[in-house]
Amino acid sequence: MEQEQKLKTLESVLEAVSESVGDITPIVLDNFFAQYPDARELFNEKRLEQMMVDQALYCAMVWFKRPMEVKILLRETICHHHGVFKVPAAFFSGLFKSLLDVLIAETVVENNAAREVLAELQSGLLLMVQQAEVG
Repeated sequence: MEQEQKLKTLESVLEAVSESVGDITPIVLDNFFAQYPDARELFNEKRLEQMMVDQALYCAMVWFKRPMEVKILLRETICHHHGVFKVPAAFFSGLFKSLLDVLIAETVVENNAAREVLAELQSGLLLMVQQAEVG
């Protein structure tokens, strides 16, 4: 599947999930904090929680179109958050995994193309987090 088609598929998924669930922020955060309860201490303001999910969603939305932008953003964000706030890179991976798990769970089972796009997106974002952590 070409990048443009992947982007259209992702947009369709996001629209469908938005229509069926509404705001995914609480679901993503519940999933994330269930896996990383220590993160609650670092992200203890609703504003910060919303920003986390918004930024993760932004990265997911532009990854197929501008992956280098996402790579730079993650490298800078992860280094800054680790150095200043002692946020482990695992929290970033966990947030992306939580976001994509919600999108995958809410995607129609019969829609294999959408699931493939989401799986590719998840593995790509997790790899970028890993590379940002190393670099």
